[in-house]
Amino acid sequence: MADWIGLMSFILLTLACTYLFGDNPGFRFVEGLLAGAYMGHFIVMTYASLNKTLTQPLMAGQFALLLPFALSLLLFANFAGAKWRWLAMYPTAILTGVGLGVSLRAILRGQLISNLVATILPFNKPDMFTNFTNLFFIIATALSVYYFIFGYDFKGPLLTLNKAGRMLVLLALGAQAGNMFISIGGYITYYTQYVGFLMSFLGLA
Repeated sequence: MADWIGLMSFILLTLACTYLFGDNPGFRFVEGLLAGAYMGHFIVMTYASLNKTLTQPLMAGQFALLLPFALSLLLFANFAGAKWRWLAMYPTAILTGVGLGVSLRAILRGQLISNLVATILPFNKPDMFTNFTNLFFIIATALSVYYFIFGYDFKGPLLTLNKAGRMLVLLALGAQAGNMFISIGGYITYYTQYVGFLMSFLGLA
């Protein structure tokens, strides 16, 4: 069974890659198959979510959920013409405000504060190499941020620090690009294994 699943995955992946040579029926088949599978999954998951978060609580007497349900229905006023389109502004405003507040809180805690805590590392440990790497990490982070200060004409030592920050940024981007190419090499190896599997499956190897 696992071999058949791997074979079908290989065939679909191969048909998807044929788009590199132009639009063709094989690619359109894979495109339609993926779009249909996605829509089917979306409909099933939406029905299950509504049943769990709306239908069952309403059956249990939680009628307060009728308010958010009514607001969600007002979103469809966008399709009722210009006369009723203004009704959709209220749920849109609520969704935008709540989403903005939640996202700002997540950004502050998940990105800004956590990155600051991860950057400020102690360098008073018994291991000298750990102290050196932690201190270097703090200095490299500060210089990288310093490089992105625009609108000021750096001269003298400030220009040297700015160039050092640029070099650190380039090193980080180079390491990230190298990691990306390593990942691509892994995908090529994975694809090559499936080519060998297909050849053995067809008795060609």
